[in-house]
Amino acid sequence: GSEPCRTGEREMGGAGSRAGHEQQLLGRQVDSGASQPGDLAFFAPGGQTAHHVGSVTSRGCMIHAPETGRRSAEEPLRAARLDTLSGAGRLTRTPG
Repeated sequence: GSEPCRTGEREMGGAGSRAGHEQQLLGRQVDSGASQPGDLAFFAPGGQTAHHVGSVTSRGCMIHAPETGRRSAEEPLRAARLDTLSGAGRLTRTPG
């Protein structure tokens, strides 16, 4: 996860975890076909736990850090990335 995502999670009542599989447990799970801008997309190869997270910007696009050390970038969801899509989540503000 990136710092903007962790900051958003903290604002929404989450712990601000950096681990993708922990971020996937936050918020409400949504059907990946119904994801909206701001939702998180989770990626895990071969049924493993989520290891990569992107933030949906529009249908078929997300912003993410493609590799360690590279700047975040908005990119289309290519077939190779879609093959590892394991779910989507929507952060919801906790009462408080």
